[in-house]
Amino acid sequence: MHSGLWEIEQFNYDIGDPGLIPLAARTGEPVVSNDVLGDPNYVAGPAVEDTRAQVSVPIRMGRLVLGVFDVQSLEAHAFTPEDVSLVQALADSLAVALRNASLYANEQRRRLLAETLREVGTVLTSHLELENVLDGILLALERVVRFDTGLILLLNDEGAAYEVRAARGVPADAVAASVPVGSAVEEEVLWWLHELADVDDPEALRHETCITALELGGDQIGFLVVERAGPEMLSDDERRIIEAFAVQAAVAIANAQLFAAQQEEAWVIAALLQVAEAFNREVDIDATLNTAVNMTAMLAGVRRVGIMQWEANSGCFVGRTAHGLKADNAARFYNLALNPDDWPFLRQIAASFTVTWAGDGASVEAPAPLVEVFESPALLGIPLATKGELRGLMLVDRSEEPTGIDERRLNILTGIAYQTTLAMEAARLRAEAGERERLERELEVARDIQSSFLPEHPPQINDWEVAAFYRPARRVGGDFYDFIPLKGGRWGIVVADVADKGVPAALFMALSRTLIRAAALSRISPSKTLERVNEMVVSDVRSDLFVTVYYLVLEPDTGLIRYATGGHNPPLHIRAQDGTARFILGRGIAIGVLDEITVQEHGVRLEPGDVIVCYTDGVTEAINANGKEFGAERLQALVSQCATETAGEIIARISAAVDAFAGDEGQFDDLTLVVLKRCAT
Repeated sequence: MHSGLWEIEQFNYDIGDPGLIPLAARTGEPVVSNDVLGDPNYVAGPAVEDTRAQVSVPIRMGRLVLGVFDVQSLEAHAFTPEDVSLVQALADSLAVALRNASLYANEQRRRLLAETLREVGTVLTSHLELENVLDGILLALERVVRFDTGLILLLNDEGAAYEVRAARGVPADAVAASVPVGSAVEEEVLWWLHELADVDDPEALRHETCITALELGGDQIGFLVVERAGPEMLSDDERRIIEAFAVQAAVAIANAQLFAAQQEEAWVIAALLQVAEAFNREVDIDATLNTAVNMTAMLAGVRRVGIMQWEANSGCFVGRTAHGLKADNAARFYNLALNPDDWPFLRQIAASFTVTWAGDGASVEAPAPLVEVFESPALLGIPLATKGELRGLMLVDRSEEPTGIDERRLNILTGIAYQTTLAMEAARLRAEAGERERLERELEVARDIQSSFLPEHPPQINDWEVAAFYRPARRVGGDFYDFIPLKGGRWGIVVADVADKGVPAALFMALSRTLIRAAALSRISPSKTLERVNEMVVSDVRSDLFVTVYYLVLEPDTGLIRYATGGHNPPLHIRAQDGTARFILGRGIAIGVLDEITVQEHGVRLEPGDVIVCYTDGVTEAINANGKEFGAERLQALVSQCATETAGEIIARISAAVDAFAGDEGQFDDLTLVVLKRCAT
């Protein structure tokens, strides 16, 4: 009866308290008092003041005291040594039972935690939207660890600061925006939480914080912050749970960020392809400009858009077409002729060809005539320029964008502006010449576009020579090469050949080059990069075109090259040690043929003086007047002879030999060469 009352009232002893029960717990030995009234260690418990004899036996498992088994009697001298032995035996049995129950409870708790973490992992990885993932992380963590405040900080796009992206227990806007990289993140976060504490509540000042880094592949992408207020501490098990959660959270966040980046890239590409298709249907300059402003409003989500054409003779921007303006304002816009000398905003665009903000929140004032017709105190100006010549200006109202237009829409706007510039140039050329000349001009523009995708010059890499050569068989071609700077000082080198010629090949080349770059920037493995490119090409491209690709990743400091081939010609490796030239073989299928491909990955180390020659079949399949091909063996012999020369000289020797071999037959296919040489020490 009394023990039931103690349980109801949650009566307890501190191990340092006076009394027989704490004494048994401290010493780990039985304590017997057959006359408690004369025992100085006796302290009467609640509602048992009539006790005359008491036995307190520790419940032990080895040296560990789990509790005390206490028996009290109303009669003095009630307990014999046999009684004490019996109580001790019962206490020992109880210790085993308690230990087993504890082990069982712990095992049940671990099992529940494992199941919960597995369920949480499935839920988190099933979400692709970053905001949903972040909210899901904090919500799921709250199921297994009680906390009062939870925060997730992520590294921003610029890699300069950690920003609060999700919060639980406090409004997100109540937390400071970001912590610069390199500063004391934990101290800053603890200061935020201190500022948010309820100082009127003494218990609220007692809190414990767990700040766990979110890491993926050795890179730190953010922090998971958990705070519990009040006297209850975070246990070691709870901290381990938070750490396990951080691992799963980092993977889920990285997947969501990758998905978002791919979605952004796919959206921009799709939007610009729509613009390109729309422009291709127009033959008149006015129709082209009307299409440009209408599609800008639709794809970029802006209300008012206008295009002004640059007239070199008058030195003025002249209003041509607009979307979203009131009728009377549109009429006024068409009659505007603004001289850049009168307006710093226009002067800056005309001088630097850079995207420029004007008006509220900007350093440059918006021209009053434009503010009036657009009915907006803030404008974005995008130059329409090509080949170093100004063609016009695209104006976008940003009155509803106080913090600026986001990156995706800015990419779309600049992309449309660029395509609009090209369309204006093409229309001008069509107006000056006949149908044949217009076709030639279109091919020239296409060639310029294709050339813009090729690197202006090879990269400058310490202790390495890199040279490249490209010559299409027609005005535009399907060959391309690229140099991609990667993490850790590595370089990705691409040589590729689209299975077609002319404009279709050039368009597919531009898409392939973009997709390869996008995949390579988030991967180091050449084989995984080509497999990912194949996925994107097969899922997004509706044509029968395909592309062969040779892709290698160079570690300049070690000379190690990891490479993979997508059905491309094997490069030549010339060893300086013995002068031998061998083809670097690898297995792989062309990109865009099958839905799923598996690409092998190989490695080779270039020693000082070694050379790698990458090429397209325009070299080996060059045909002379007798119908014979230049061939791989002739190339192998030629490179062996000139391997001691510079990378540029090797390319010059190969291209000259191919031209001499073909003679009057001319160039049958696009010709591309990339030579990589490790400088001799």
